[in-house]
Amino acid sequence: MTSDPFDLLDEVASVLPPAHWMLVGGLMVHAHATLAGVENNRPTIDADIVVEVMTSGSYQAAARAIQQLGFEPHDPVNPDAPSYRFDREADRIDLMIQDRRRAVRFQRRTVLQVPASDSALKNTNIFVLPSGSAIRIPTLAGALALKGAACATASPNPIRHAQDGIVLLACADALGVPTFSKSQTKHVNRLLQDLNKIEAWSLAGPVEVRRAMRAVRVIKSDWETPAFLASG
Repeated sequence: MTSDPFDLLDEVASVLPPAHWMLVGGLMVHAHATLAGVENNRPTIDADIVVEVMTSGSYQAAARAIQQLGFEPHDPVNPDAPSYRFDREADRIDLMIQDRRRAVRFQRRTVLQVPASDSALKNTNIFVLPSGSAIRIPTLAGALALKGAACATASPNPIRHAQDGIVLLACADALGVPTFSKSQTKHVNRLLQDLNKIEAWSLAGPVEVRRAMRAVRVIKSDWETPAFLASG
């Protein structure tokens, strides 16, 4: 098992050219928090990666590269469930593809598509790992849209997307609230809906709460502060 989640990304970058993939999920949030100097209290050790499928066989080539590192596909019990997970002891990589693409199959299963990732792939930032390796992450606008789209998707622990969204909103306050496209605005508004749940704020410290609230008011001036925050 790697001691640092970023070490796992170094491994991935060594076998899969960073130009072919983009980091999403919890480690993507951690990367943005690192750039903005924002505290992020949601621990994560998984690497969530979107492979940019440009030609036939792109995903299969990426999967082979991951398997060179000792990762093996982890097929769900449900035969109709999508393929995307690769495990190596306690290390985990979720290898997915962008949405708005023709379905891709791997080992007789459809590969999981990430909502809002096709748009995010068109405008990425470079994040330099502690080792010096450079990888791609979504812009802050793209990251917030990804989390908003995830809020609208069924998942075992949906509140984590709102928790991640609060960290990203705090980043937006620290670095400047970005301008959103029409489609991104739709997803970000979906994220803001889930901020009315007290659990969404449960991991954020006082500074991050204030920062996130300021960013929300810039994005949506008529946003009503939830009672549990107003009384805090």
